[in-house]
Amino acid sequence: METQIEFNEKLSKIEENAIFIVSKWWGVDDPGYAGTIITQNKELYSYQFYHFPQEPEKTNAITKIRELNVEEYNEVINFIENEIINKEISNEDLFDAGFKVTVNYNGTTKAIKNIDLYNKAKLLTDTLLKI
Repeated sequence: METQIEFNEKLSKIEENAIFIVSKWWGVDDPGYAGTIITQNKELYSYQFYHFPQEPEKTNAITKIRELNVEEYNEVINFIENEIINKEISNEDLFDAGFKVTVNYNGTTKAIKNIDLYNKAKLLTDTLLKI
């Protein structure tokens, strides 16, 4: 099993090319973090890391799901343009969990900790993951 450092190095390499990241972390019960990444190359990744996995099915993994088609990628771009770019969205800190949406699009980089934005973005990425 790879270490957290090795896992984070792999994750950082993918994130270097990311246009859209929807991520969360949690500290209750089985602490860890997870998310979905869409790269500039239209690649869709999913990842999860559990600090102390308590169940065998909770494995640490970074998985390339597939490549998005043009229509799906444009849907992501439209979301970024309509929901994030040029909008003031407040950051929210929670005690035992965090929810973040990160974009790197057309020279604009934002990392927003906001559960409402996270929920909207998660709905989009969940749809793409199920296709």
